[in-house]
Amino acid sequence: MLQWVFSRIQYFSEYLAKWDETLEKDVIEKEQIERYMKQLENPFGFLDTMKDEAIYDDIDDHDNDD
Repeated sequence: MLQWVFSRIQYFSEYLAKWDETLEKDVIEKEQIERYMKQLENPFGFLDTMKDEAIYDDIDDHDNDD
């Protein structure tokens, strides 16, 4: 009887460990998909950054002209 209990504990421990691995992989995959979706939503985001930098540089140039 004790052997049966021990084997069940082992079985469920291994089963839960496999589920933990599966969930961890799913979380990583979900994060990768979210990053990809952000890139798809704003594919030219780097242009926004460049535009903001250009505006900032123009403001600095105008302030230095005075």
